[in-house]
Order: sequence, then structure tokens, then C-alpha cells
Amino acid sequence: MPVGEVTITLEDVATLSGLPIDGEAVIVDVPDREWSETCTRLLGHAPNDLSGGVVKLSWLREHFNNLPPNASAEITGQFARAYALSLIGFMMFPDRTGATVHLQYLLLLENWRTAGGYAWGAAVLAYLYREMGRSVLHLTQSSSTGGDLGGWVALLQLWAWERFPLIAPRLDDRTSPSVFLGLTK
Repeated sequence: MPVGEVTITLEDVATLSGLPIDGEAVIVDVPDREWSETCTRLLGHAPNDLSGGVVKLSWLREHFNNLPPNASAEITGQFARAYALSLIGFMMFPDRTGATVHLQYLLLLENWRTAGGYAWGAAVLAYLYREMGRSVLHLTQSSSTGGDLGGWVALLQLWAWERFPLIAPRLDDRTSPSVFLGLTK
């Protein structure tokens, strides 16, 4: 990076996250939908307080934390969808609260064969850029000292550490026997 722009790229996203950057666009047509029915169909049940197609990540953890022994293929699929939806809401496309995820992503997890064909990495980068823009816009339109930021911020942090090693945290030398013996150097 001796010259040019400094920005996270699709190649960076693919390298750091392992997510595909080629494939079908992550787009969901979300007309007025009965989200409770969709949730019940794909996860087995729906939260009582479901509103606007948004589910709390805490609800997913509470109801899908432990797969029952000898679970059927259908139940296993529901738990797998809930886990993937949690990752989407917690890591890939977190909102500013970090506490909810929209069920539009659940529609993309209905069929595992097609779910793997989406350009998830490209969508993550686009979402992160959009959230950074919204955060800056929020800062310029208010007198607050900071805007909340959605998107996969940890990915941005990893990118910065890779591109600017001087700002990366330093790891202690954990190979020295004195560390394991409790001795100081």
C-alpha cells in the first residue's frame, strides 16, 4: 500500500473471513409477510413477541442452545438454521443494537444447497460500508460524540491489524518455560 486508497476490499473479506465473494447476490424480496408463519415453518416455532420480522438473538440462544439427543433430521435442520441465523445476526449483519436479526435472512437458509451459493462476503462488505456511512451521517447531523456502528466491525479491525501491523496487539511469548512454571523473566 505505498500509494493509492486504503480500504478493505472483497479480496480482504474473502481472505480474512473465508466467506464466498462470488455467487448469487444476497437479496431477499420482503413483501408484507407473516413472519410468525415463516419462523414456525423453518425453525419449528416463533417467539411470542415477534414484531416487524425481527427476532432477538437471546431468543435464538434460549430455544436452540442444545440439540436434543437423537433429534430427527427436521429438528437438526431447524437447529442448524437457528445457529446460522445467529451467526448472521451476531457477526455478519449485526444491527446497531447487536441484539436482533431480521428473519429475511432465514429465507436464504431454507435450502442449504442454495444458501452456500450466495456471495456472503460481498454482502458483508456492502453492509459494513453502508453502516459506516450511516454512522458518519449520524455524527454530522447530531451533536453527539459518536454514532453507533452496525456491521461486522471485528472484520474491519482484523483488516486494520493485517494492513497496519504496528497497531496490532502484540502477543506475549508463551513458549518460554518460565511462563509455564510461573516464574518471571
